Amino acid sequence: MQNPPTNTYYTNTRPEMLQYIPAQARTILDVGCATGIFGAAVKRQLPAAEVWGVEILPEVAAQARQHLDVVVNAPFDDAIDLPAQYFDAIVFNDSLEHLPDDRAALRLVKKFLKPETGRVVCSIPNVRYIDNLKHLLLEMDWRYEESGIRDKLICVSLPARAFAAPFRKPVTTSCNWKASTATGGGERKCA
Repeated sequence: MQNPPTNTYYTNTRPEMLQYIPAQARTILDVGCATGIFGAAVKRQLPAAEVWGVEILPEVAAQARQHLDVVVNAPFDDAIDLPAQYFDAIVFNDSLEHLPDDRAALRLVKKFLKPETGRVVCSIPNVRYIDNLKHLLLEMDWRYEESGIRDKLICVSLPARAFAAPFRKPVTTSCNWKASTATGGGERKCA
């Protein structure tokens, strides 16, 4: 098992993602919840919300339990024990790309979302971010880092198709999802 990075990798609040959590959501699942800091922010924004987390690293999941209502320490796959049709929103904050099969994960999500009203909220790193491309083209190097687009965990399981096409169309279409909102990361520039 890989040790968690020593920097702030697992404690990023992700305040820019709070706006995408539906205001009416009362049950939220954060897949790859890390230490539960984002879920804690959701609970401050939506005090009536019950926030669950899924985290694969036991020592990180233990920290998340201090902030979330329920934390499941397991991979997000077919064997995970979560209530069916329970969640109003399922969040992947820079975690979907870590899963061995992103499409299977998005199909699995349908089992746990409330029918008709459930929403998936995703943040996916953009490997075509201009600073990353400069690094790749000028330095001719895909150096693994503790965090960021080339983080060590992403490099373990990033699907090759992530380099070939934007996430929202091929993956969501193949999983029978319709993207209702797709937005870039603020001031970041993409090539």
